[in-house]
Amino acid sequence: MADEAKRIVVLGLGGGGGKIAATLAADPALDSAAMLAVADTDQRALEFLEGIVQIPLGRDWEFQGGCGGSSNKGEKAATVSSNDLRQLVIGAELVIVVAALGAGTGAGAARVMARHLRELKIMGIFVATLPFSFEGNWRCHQAEKDLELLRGISDTVLAIPNDLLFASLPASTAAEQAFDLSNRMLAKGVNGLMRLPQARSILTVDFAALRNLLREKPSLCTLGVGHGTGPDRWQEVVRDFFACPLVGGPENLAKTDAAVLTLIGGEGLSLGEIQACMTSIQQQFPKTTRVQVGAYSDPRMQESVQLTGLLCRFAGEPSIPQAARENAAAAGTVIQGRRSGRKKAGGEGLQGELQLQEQALGIFASSGPTTVDGENLDIPTFQRRGIYLDLGQ
Repeated sequence: MADEAKRIVVLGLGGGGGKIAATLAADPALDSAAMLAVADTDQRALEFLEGIVQIPLGRDWEFQGGCGGSSNKGEKAATVSSNDLRQLVIGAELVIVVAALGAGTGAGAARVMARHLRELKIMGIFVATLPFSFEGNWRCHQAEKDLELLRGISDTVLAIPNDLLFASLPASTAAEQAFDLSNRMLAKGVNGLMRLPQARSILTVDFAALRNLLREKPSLCTLGVGHGTGPDRWQEVVRDFFACPLVGGPENLAKTDAAVLTLIGGEGLSLGEIQACMTSIQQQFPKTTRVQVGAYSDPRMQESVQLTGLLCRFAGEPSIPQAARENAAAAGTVIQGRRSGRKKAGGEGLQGELQLQEQALGIFASSGPTTVDGENLDIPTFQRRGIYLDLGQ
């Protein structure tokens, strides 16, 4: 397969991620440079996918019927199929991984995929959906554990609560219609991310800055999308963005701590439209919100425009206490991706970062954590303190 076709890879993991990939595949406007793939332990689910690369996870005799809701089995199955997963993404510029958290194939395979992307030094964005509240406390708690593990070993995680998807729907909405809407909304968001590496930049948005920001503070991120066309397209795209269920309404915008807004239009996209659109959106944010703005031109958009917004709300204070920062700085330790001034003994340059990986708890996953003074001692100290260890050379 040509390298151009592998610049962007969208990988759906498990049943939830597979449905998003299938929805994307059915879109006639899908970017031809993107590769769609689904990896699942349930081979029966793979049989119904068309036009998508299919990767059965695990040995046929062991996992062909799925993982039965066990993320540990999902991780094991993905590990067995590591070679297939790595070959899929080698040469990619951007990999977007979609998975549903809360136990199962998606949660376990996402951890394996995150390690592969880090080892291969490929930019990865994980779109992770969280269970509906009606699915029960156990599943929601398990999703939080899955999310914590995934954040520790991946570049960027967009955690999207499923409850947001139905917040604007009447209770009488047919269940099948509601779930179809959720798949289409998530697919639109992923499609917006897919367009960025292909479009010509007018104003560049820095994904590296976003990655560093999300590493610095634990956050809840969501993905909003709006479309507009015709003479009033910028006004239409703003209204459509505000109405997007994933945005969560004006009250969610008012709590946004950081946002990345990208507007993509045809070659006729004007500076006035960019200014009017971005100003209207930013007026809904607090003055303290850290906003990054990007604008891109894509001839395939013709007279249409699309606005994609990554909206982040921080879950409390920075994860690294000030005392830990000061102590680490005095010792010359790397913190949060910013390196100290200590040089290598044999020459110039800063020391590299140890590639320490988060490991699953395996058979001990159901055991309670070892907690002292509110700290989970099952998590390594360097990760609890948010410290990145250098190579020590």
